[in-house]
Amino acid sequence: LPYLSSPTGLWSLSYEQELTTPLHITASRGYTDCLRLLLLRGAAVDFAPGGKTALHEACAAASTDCVRLLLSSGADPEAVSEDGYRPLHLCKSSDSIECVQQLLQHGASVNSQTEEENDTALHVASRHGLAEHVQLLLHHSAELEVKNKEGQTPLNAACAQHHQPQDMDRYYRVCQLLVESGASINAADRDRQHPLHLACKNANAQIAELLLARGAKVNIMNYGGNTALHNILQVAAYKLEHRPELVVRALLNHGAVRIWPGSLLKV
Repeated sequence: LPYLSSPTGLWSLSYEQELTTPLHITASRGYTDCLRLLLLRGAAVDFAPGGKTALHEACAAASTDCVRLLLSSGADPEAVSEDGYRPLHLCKSSDSIECVQQLLQHGASVNSQTEEENDTALHVASRHGLAEHVQLLLHHSAELEVKNKEGQTPLNAACAQHHQPQDMDRYYRVCQLLVESGASINAADRDRQHPLHLACKNANAQIAELLLARGAKVNIMNYGGNTALHNILQVAAYKLEHRPELVVRALLNHGAVRIWPGSLLKV
């Protein structure tokens, strides 16, 4: 319900008609038989009245059979939605791994970027902790050092994403895949945050240990003057389930400075 202004300065609610087609509805809900019938009856496979094609809808819903059917019917795997996403960028769930496979087999560009955030599919998969997706994309030559609008590489994106204790292992696996494939350990984003800074904000000891073992700079400062040790101490009180003490121990064991000279007057 969008707000519309009137000449008097008052605001009111108005309804906007959602633009869609039966093809979009069936694709988004996984109704493969209905989708096949519509295509046989001549439905335009790349029609996008609401800014997305049916292929976008099927990928967002992880409807693998619908994705396969649409692609075999000539759907454009590189179609750009109104908000700047290609179908590959909408594969954000673990169930969408076969959708990614189908898109790549039909010519989707593995390194295409979203128009607003400049994310690649590898950024998206890394941010959502999808290790299988990351592995598949790397197998298809996804670039490791592409930076998005925030200056993040896929490794930065994975380290920056907030996650619950039960998700720590899968984010570690993503970072492990990226690092083993040659991702830069000390790539800084727009705020000069390195992967280690970001991993410490999320209190993930496994990722911190991985980065430190590969040569992450333990005492490097971000734009705000904070080191990785500052970051973990700032979040420790409300991330107790993540066991932040393990991160602190790892940092100290790798030479983290406990008190910076500039902080002596405050201590």
